[in-house]
Parts: sequence; structure tokens; C-alpha cells
Amino acid sequence: MASQAEKYSVGMAGEHFVVAELLRRGVSASVTMGNAKRADVIAVNTDSTKVVIIEVKSSKNKEWLVGNTPPQPSSQPWIFVHIPADGSPPRYFVLTAKELHDVLSPGDAEYRRKFHAKHGVEFTGKGLCKIKMVEAQAFENTWKTILDQIA
Repeated sequence: MASQAEKYSVGMAGEHFVVAELLRRGVSASVTMGNAKRADVIAVNTDSTKVVIIEVKSSKNKEWLVGNTPPQPSSQPWIFVHIPADGSPPRYFVLTAKELHDVLSPGDAEYRRKFHAKHGVEFTGKGLCKIKMVEAQAFENTWKTILDQIA
């Protein structure tokens, strides 16, 4: 299991990789800093009239922890960065919160259904929503999701 320091390093590396990719595409972007930050990356259009707040999740594995439940549907971009342990270039999967919600909700609902069937009560605890690379595959390098929002 990865140490807390390694998880932090992978997370920060992913955020910097995302900023580098956005800059490469002509988008002003910056990593936010701090322990209680409310945004991972902020992207701004050329005349500073539109701002997009981007959630970034990074992993050396082929899955990412999203949270306790699927996010509420919205246009907020989420970028899942796969950073291979062998030093290969990172891979990027860009989804809106709505797309992520649509991908994760069926599995979450199925888990809750099975829990209810087994225990006879609704699940009220904290869940563990993860997205696997195979589920995110269709969203690889869909940077247009962000570019359209700041155009």
C-alpha cells in the first residue's frame, strides 16, 4: 500500500501534468495550493472572462477513488490521470460531473440494491465510488470538454 507521502506526490504530479497539457493547448491554467483547497486546477480563457474549476484525480493504478457517492450532475470537469509506474507518459480521461454521474450511478444503485436485499435495510453508511480505466476509456483525451467551456 502506498504511503501518504507517495499518494500526495502522485496527486500533485497529476495536477501539474493536467496544467501542462492545458497550457500546451493554449489555455491559461494553474494548480491551486493548500491543504484545504476547494479546487485542484483552475483554467481561464484568454480574456479572463470565463473560469473553469477542474477536479483532478491521479493514480498509478487503473482506477481512481471518486468519493462516497457519484457526484451530482453538472458541467464541472473531472480529469483522471493515470501515471504509469514504469515512467511511460500519463494518460488523461476527461469527463463532466454529469458523465461521471452517469457512469457511476448504475454501480452505486446496484450496490445499494444488493445491500438492501442482504440486510433488509437501506445502506446509510459511507460508500466507496471508484471509476476504473475501462469505464473511463471512452473519455480519453476529450479535452474539448474543457476547451468548449472556456471558449
